[in-house]
Amino acid sequence: MVLLCLIGTTVKAQKTTFSPGIQVSAGYTDNLGFGGEANPSDYFGLLQVFLPVYRSTRTQQLGFNYRPRLFRYDEFTNLDRDEHDLFFGIAQQYSNRRRLNFELRWINTQVQGDPVSTDDSEFFLDQRSDRQLFRGRFDWRQPLARRWFWRANVIGAYTKLDPVSESQEIDPRDFENRTQYSAAIRFSREMSRL
Repeated sequence: MVLLCLIGTTVKAQKTTFSPGIQVSAGYTDNLGFGGEANPSDYFGLLQVFLPVYRSTRTQQLGFNYRPRLFRYDEFTNLDRDEHDLFFGIAQQYSNRRRLNFELRWINTQVQGDPVSTDDSEFFLDQRSDRQLFRGRFDWRQPLARRWFWRANVIGAYTKLDPVSESQEIDPRDFENRTQYSAAIRFSREMSRL
């Protein structure tokens, strides 16, 4: 059972858009411990606020979004937590086919791994952990010839993990900070004119 309430409005000044929103949810889970033999259940509430600001001109787009989330439980109040998600992005159009994108993101949340799914990058975490993720991305698109262009991107991320409470038995593998880098160059051909 989930109850949902969304409230939003949009304010425009010149080419700047501010679209705040709020989401209130309530529900019940019988899988509070993410598996295990003694798996407790509880009712929970979630308050989420959206504060996006976007500005666009003929050749540039700027974006900023801050999304705080408050999780509260009925009985298991030790699992209450506040989470934060902060995003900034800029896109610059230099010509019809030449474009630069740059993004920065910071996420502060609590995670516990799911040993069944490898979709979660922290899938081996068996303890609830505070996670701070710092991520940056850079993209460039450049034409080569008529209808041909190349794209390059570089992504870097740093994850910092800490125990939620001092009373936890700590496995050092769970709280080892992680660094990720990737880079790619792609060549493409447009199949139709824009």
